[in-house]
Amino acid sequence: MYALRRIPAVLGTAIVLAVLFGLLGLAMTPGWSVRPNTSHVTVASPDTAISARGVDTDHEGRYAVKTSTLRVRLTDAVTVSALLREPIGAQGTRPACLFIEGAGTGSSTEVFGDIAQAMASAGIVTLVPDKRLDNYTPLHRDYHAMARDYMTSLNLLRGLPGVDPVHAGIYAESEGTWIASVMAHDHPDIGFMILTSPPVVPGRHLMAMAATTYLEHVGAVPEMSRDISKIISMDFSSIGLEYADFPSERYLPSLTMPMLVNFGTRDLSMPIEQGANMLLKATSRTGNRNVTLRYYAANHQIRTGASTALPGLPLAQGYTRNLEDWLNAVAAGTTADGWNTPMIAGAQPDQRLATPQGMRPGLIRSPTMLLAIVVLMAVLLALAALGAIVLGVTGLAAGLRGRRQASQSPAHRNPDTASDHVDPHFRRELIAPMLLNAVCAIASMGVLGRYLVLTAQAALTLDAQETAFEHWWRILQFLTAAGVLMLAWLAVALIGRTVVVDGTRRRIRAVRGFGHWFVACCITATTVLSLAMLAFWGLFSL
Repeated sequence: MYALRRIPAVLGTAIVLAVLFGLLGLAMTPGWSVRPNTSHVTVASPDTAISARGVDTDHEGRYAVKTSTLRVRLTDAVTVSALLREPIGAQGTRPACLFIEGAGTGSSTEVFGDIAQAMASAGIVTLVPDKRLDNYTPLHRDYHAMARDYMTSLNLLRGLPGVDPVHAGIYAESEGTWIASVMAHDHPDIGFMILTSPPVVPGRHLMAMAATTYLEHVGAVPEMSRDISKIISMDFSSIGLEYADFPSERYLPSLTMPMLVNFGTRDLSMPIEQGANMLLKATSRTGNRNVTLRYYAANHQIRTGASTALPGLPLAQGYTRNLEDWLNAVAAGTTADGWNTPMIAGAQPDQRLATPQGMRPGLIRSPTMLLAIVVLMAVLLALAALGAIVLGVTGLAAGLRGRRQASQSPAHRNPDTASDHVDPHFRRELIAPMLLNAVCAIASMGVLGRYLVLTAQAALTLDAQETAFEHWWRILQFLTAAGVLMLAWLAVALIGRTVVVDGTRRRIRAVRGFGHWFVACCITATTVLSLAMLAFWGLFSL
């Protein structure tokens, strides 16, 4: 009967708790979000071919290619290898191209082989250096230092026999375009720039757009997609990742040399329209109109056959020939008005989401705070388990002593009264909510972890798993509701109940003594933290 009387109190407490956690989730949500893109590009022609008026350039396959290995001394202590490819029999001094790879740790033998080989066969000297790895980690990257290293390689290339130093420039891909822009800022005499899949915007802004795009592409629930703002806007300085705030836009006005920009329309990670417009706007302000823009129905590496970067994929049709025709025409003196083909051409892009601008964080400002909550939950659970074991052992011992004393001198037994009875164990009405709170906290965190792993795997492979996402999200919602009810039940049980003893109203507590309260507080705090984590991930909404 008493249990039935507690139902309204439990339900009322659960409603209050749900509102409080909803407000907490709101406070943890930043005031910005990834919005639809409104900056669009219209191609003038679907044909990506590039040609200049009055210029007859060497084409792919014209020359056999000689490949050799060079050693580039970057510092007194660091030397890297580089693959040099030269056209055999090419007359006069030749244009030359230094390659800068994007994120990753590929060596010169693993990256750009087909592109550098094809360009060399069209009369262009190419140099692909190893990436320096002693100062390049997932948590730390210094683009200015990397720019100085690559400038050393470019100067070496400029000084080689048969190279025209005036028309020696850079082919940079993805993250490498940030390095190239720093090089352009410090060395405006670089002959040309070929930027493929350039992020253009700072890394934090790019990650917000890309992560949201990936999650929507693979079918994640909208609540999880919106959570990107909570993660991306955090302060990562405690773990590194300072390069996420590299001010890439600051260097765009330095791109004053002839420039070819390439994007893949199937690249979900780059602002293929927004970034292109930013580049065109920046170069227009500095008077650089010699900017050619090409779109290919391809992925981030301008390769076809898959949306993600997989080994062995072929380059988009005509890609290397377009690179060679453009570079050789620029080396021949072609200016902005000298092209036969449109400046913007190729497959029509469609960037659905835009990169955000202001990115102020919410209540949780760093990933270390999230980690601290998880660690604290584990510690509290461990302490609660240890405390329960200690209480169980001491309670059992006390019970055995009591039975021995009772059997020896029954006259000395104390009566069990509502006012002064101290149970050595948890009272019966507290055991169930305590256990269920612990189970809900552990289960919800386990399912949340599984959901986040599933999300990361799907986003990396771009494998749509809408059914699986929906399934796990429903389980999380159930555990969230159960967690709120269990916490409400525990709160009501801890408050105790009022009874009438000898005509006097007295309150019976479900637990007494420091040890009992310690375990109860550990379990309660664990549940509160687990529900706070669920609120952070969007399981509560107002």
